[in-house]
Amino acid sequence: WIRLRMASNIICMHDHKRARRLLFEITSEIPYPNFAIDKNSVSFENISFNHPNELKLYNVSSVSIGVQCIKYLTWSYRETETMSAVCVLHQYGWPYFRSEFKEMIQSNEFRKGFRYGEFLNFVVNVDVLEEFMFMLSSPSWTIHITPDSTSTSTEQKEMIIKHVQQLYRKPSVETVIKSFSLTQTANKA
Repeated sequence: WIRLRMASNIICMHDHKRARRLLFEITSEIPYPNFAIDKNSVSFENISFNHPNELKLYNVSSVSIGVQCIKYLTWSYRETETMSAVCVLHQYGWPYFRSEFKEMIQSNEFRKGFRYGEFLNFVVNVDVLEEFMFMLSSPSWTIHITPDSTSTSTEQKEMIIKHVQQLYRKPSVETVIKSFSLTQTANKA
């Protein structure tokens, strides 16, 4: 978790690209239970970054480190206003991040226009997909989750349904997060 602490310091220096690269490296090495992370399986009270010169070693689970990585990545992407990445990241700590996800989708910024053409390549959590089905059915949100931004809400909902049907044949959560990590570090990260 020393690399996690380094990433935290790098984010504080506003070097988001470098911090994300390190955090994605860490997340690619950690097994993620298939959306079975709850508040009781994560122990962050043992990880303290309040005093940078004070290094405390604790027995912290890989799940705790993985969720902390997602928290830092989420913080970094929020700093640079990238809601699509935050949305993708929240699913990997599901249901731990459910309340943060719901808060994000209720924001005015999200309601006014969420666009992410690669959405179906990286969102594999059925609960998150259900939320998008609901939002696409409501006039309160403006959402475009397909590569073709001219797709209607009905067409987008049909694509989600097909996507959910294919999820049973899709690769593991770890494979998808590694793929997302690669796209984020290869691009603008």
